[in-house]
Amino acid sequence: MAKVRESEFQIYNTMTKQKEKFKPIVPGKVSMYVCGVTSYDFSHIGHARAYVAFDVLYRRSFAIECRLLCFCN
Repeated sequence: MAKVRESEFQIYNTMTKQKEKFKPIVPGKVSMYVCGVTSYDFSHIGHARAYVAFDVLYRRSFAIECRLLCFCN
């Protein structure tokens, strides 16, 4: 497996089914929209998955010194 520099990270692309180096569309700026869960019953651990996954991406974007714009509902 190839080494990744500290200022880079890989993300899984579901369209190509491969891990790819994360590269913002606009260099130095990352925008993301996080959609909350739609729960019809009791809360469970699966509801936290979306928030944890996007929190990791959010924090990692700061590590690669990107300006981040995030919307959550």
